Amino acid sequence: DDATFVTLTGAYYWDDWVFSGALAHRDLDSGGDTSAFSLSAEYELDNGIVIGTGVAFVDDIGTNDTLFGANLIIPFGG
Repeated sequence: DDATFVTLTGAYYWDDWVFSGALAHRDLDSGGDTSAFSLSAEYELDNGIVIGTGVAFVDDIGTNDTLFGANLIIPFGG
């Protein structure tokens, strides 16, 4: 079975913000195509804690999903 994967990602840093996005595509001969598009934003607080959120749109062989996520990063130690 042959498969082709293509991914394009990027990020833009602005002050304490990071904005990022991704495009992905998979073409699997026996399984069909899957495409995904995502966007996210993160903000770093003065104490090093990072909060963020993101959304992804996925088309997996005709089944469409919208995914939401959030993250909280708390640094420990030096």
